Amino acid sequence: MIVEIDYGNTRIKWRLNGAVTGVIKYAATLDELQLQLSEVSGPIRGCRVVLVRSVAGQKAALVGMLDRIFRCPVHFASTRGELGCVTNGYAEQEALGADRWLAMVAGFQLSGGPCLVIDAGTAITADYVAADGRHLGGLIAPGLAVLGKQLSQATGLATLPVQAVTGLQHSTNNCIAAGLATMLRGFVGELIVQARQELGDNYDVFVTGGDRHVLADLLPAARVVDDLVFQGLAVACPV
Repeated sequence: MIVEIDYGNTRIKWRLNGAVTGVIKYAATLDELQLQLSEVSGPIRGCRVVLVRSVAGQKAALVGMLDRIFRCPVHFASTRGELGCVTNGYAEQEALGADRWLAMVAGFQLSGGPCLVIDAGTAITADYVAADGRHLGGLIAPGLAVLGKQLSQATGLATLPVQAVTGLQHSTNNCIAAGLATMLRGFVGELIVQARQELGDNYDVFVTGGDRHVLADLLPAARVVDDLVFQGLAVACPV
């Protein structure tokens, strides 16, 4: 089996590739991850990892932990100029986040044609890939949790919205929730307008990330792929 780890801004996602279920699990910290991985049984052939830039300083600690537990090679994904028939669209190729890059690679492989790849996590990222695999560019916006937290901090509100509601509301929490949902609908609508301009009328939409189902409700034709980054990770780091 292979241990796959997606170390994000807010949480650490991991799974066993080759296990019967391949269920994605979550950890809030490296210590919690260590406890979870210590319970893994069976031979591990290697580990493959993608780190977001903000946690790059944790790389050495992560490698040390994996070495103590599994004593196997650890492979890290990095952004390249080309991978899996996708061509990096950034002028400074390494500046494109590795998690976005892997999601694009996986989305294009699943689509086989033009696609819009949306990752709804701490940030909401949207990337457009043409029929020939060229990354045409993308957009980054704050995620729903970040927007809610920033509004709470700026206004002194003690609580954050915990449910999705729409329309006019009669409590502050619900007004915030409805406002965020309205902003998100406008953002998603603009993504589709740009998709038609850049990709034409026939393209696939992939949604992944912690708020993937919120986005999917606004994009009925989208394909929700929980493990999109992991699929790209397997392409970037064959073990």
